Amino acid sequence: MEAKLIVDATLVKLGKKLRIVGFDVEIVLSKNVLEILRRGKVEGRLIVTKNSKLFQKARKYGIACVLLRSNDSEEQMHELFLFSKLKPGGSPRCPDCNTRLKPMPKKKVLGKVPLFVFMSHEEFSACERCGRIYWRGSHLRSMETLFKEVKEDGKTGETGERTHIA
Repeated sequence: MEAKLIVDATLVKLGKKLRIVGFDVEIVLSKNVLEILRRGKVEGRLIVTKNSKLFQKARKYGIACVLLRSNDSEEQMHELFLFSKLKPGGSPRCPDCNTRLKPMPKKKVLGKVPLFVFMSHEEFSACERCGRIYWRGSHLRSMETLFKEVKEDGKTGETGERTHIA
């Protein structure tokens, strides 16, 4: 079963990165803690936040929630994977609208991406909802390195001082 997450306004950048690596992530900009909790419970989503008030309420009501401490999105991703049982590997999603990306033949992106990108990449994907085109860039390679480091750490599932799981 695919992991479904909610990130609040404190973790928008992380939410977009998680979409790129295949997680179904709802980014909720509402500051209404009860609305976020309701959506987490009803939709069966793990809530990921930096908001300690939201975390405490989730804990009180028995709703799955992870409290991250770092301000850096790469460190946040490391915290999340290190201290939860989530594993990357789903189909990439559009970072803007959360729709699964579909492979797009190279010939169809000519004129739609910068020429140097067209010349230096063979594989492209597109979002059917918003029309954006994506290719494998350095940001994805750095995230793959991060996943490898977390996997080699062997600490997945343990709790730590900095990250809390409800």
